[in-house]
Amino acid sequence: MPTTSDTGSYLTGDMYTSGYSFWSKYDSIVFNRSLRLKDSFNNFRNQIYSDSCIEDNLKKWKCCEQPNHPSCSILPSKTKAIETMLSDPQTDISLVFAYLWCTKVWVNFHTFNATQQRDFLEDIETGCPNPCFGNPCKNTQGVKNHICHVTGTFENEYQCHCKEEMIWDKHLRICLPINPCDRKRFQVCIPENTLQCIAYNSFEYECICKSEYMGIDCSLPRDACYERVDKSQSNGNFNCQIHLGNICQPILGTDYYQCICLESYQPLLYTSEPNCFGRINPCHTIHVTDLLINSSLNDEKENFHMVSNKNQYIQPSTVIYWGLTCLNGGQCVASEDFTHAACVCPTAPDGSLLYTGLNCEYSIGIWSSWTLPSPCFPKNCGLTRYRWRRRQCLNNTIDDGMIFHSPDSLAKLNEIGTLQRRMPLPCPGVAEEILPCPPLEPCIKSHFSDFMMEKKFSYETLYYFTYTTILILPEIDRHCFLLSLDEQIPMISL
Repeated sequence: MPTTSDTGSYLTGDMYTSGYSFWSKYDSIVFNRSLRLKDSFNNFRNQIYSDSCIEDNLKKWKCCEQPNHPSCSILPSKTKAIETMLSDPQTDISLVFAYLWCTKVWVNFHTFNATQQRDFLEDIETGCPNPCFGNPCKNTQGVKNHICHVTGTFENEYQCHCKEEMIWDKHLRICLPINPCDRKRFQVCIPENTLQCIAYNSFEYECICKSEYMGIDCSLPRDACYERVDKSQSNGNFNCQIHLGNICQPILGTDYYQCICLESYQPLLYTSEPNCFGRINPCHTIHVTDLLINSSLNDEKENFHMVSNKNQYIQPSTVIYWGLTCLNGGQCVASEDFTHAACVCPTAPDGSLLYTGLNCEYSIGIWSSWTLPSPCFPKNCGLTRYRWRRRQCLNNTIDDGMIFHSPDSLAKLNEIGTLQRRMPLPCPGVAEEILPCPPLEPCIKSHFSDFMMEKKFSYETLYYFTYTTILILPEIDRHCFLLSLDEQIPMISL
């Protein structure tokens, strides 16, 4: 069998005989991932025998059929190359195939699926050299249970299963102990940011970072929104409830952070850390006194300390949250999680809205009843017929008793009200509707009377008809056209 030193010349095709390369020919056909070992060997052997009987002119070499033929004295180029490689075909064919197939299958082994790997492992055990033969791991220190794994075809292509605290060195072919904290080339912890590196085994370790740093290797500045110095403490992202839309702002390099709470959240006063655990009903206006009652704090008339991102003292009479204000009889309705609120504006007895706007601040006009539908048009014929009805917007001016929403003073409110009273308020919807009518027979349009349509044309009638059309009908048509204008479809006023 060829040794490792032979592979370079074989695979690069340095062995040529009259321009023919043995390896370049069979290296590409000896291995097929869809064929098992036995089938691949039969294909290889048949190809060898076939190529041995081909002359340089690609004709069949007669010596293969007639051993005494004169051409037997001159070997073709392919036959000569094969004879050089296979001095004993019975033995060397198997050796050459084993070398080619075994090296190929190990190179491609990682590309196989699970079923192919299982099948080819059986073939490898059958037809390839076993570097683990004799168990070279038996006397190697640090090996667990003397287990040997085959990784290739050649003598040193094996790997011993090392103990947990050791790793296999394929160059030295021994198990070496590993302490990840002692690595110099690829350090697991940043030295200047680390208090201590603790190795639990060959692969597990922990970097104890200084208070200003964090991360698996202590390479990141401390971000209290993600990790606290005391890991038993909840981080800022949890306390600020960022999954609900609140924001945590870290003070990088420290163990401090700030919470920015949405309008529906507030900090709980009896919690020492910045937080957004409190819920606010968006329909309620909250005073500081409300928080005192709901926070289980003592009812003190003095100023109290409200825990937040900064020290903050608030007078008990201070309004800290304005709820949604609904005007003109509207009712505020909040979602179950208090994240949304809306005003439900009052309606008329028929269910139509009387007011609209975010705070029900805009009055809506009221429609009159619909008029009776008009007659269908066309009246007596037509597949597509229609009629219409109308209604009128009644209150197109602002009610004097209407309440306007404005954060400004009453004077400003009156000013806005005065301006808006001059503006007509529209009614929602349309003032006119087109309604369909049942279809009737199609309308027939013709210039001929019923009498003329029933007559059969003769030469005389044709002559008379032509004369009438040329001289008389133009004047009649003009008169009829003027009359027809009065019968056109009435114009629809919108």
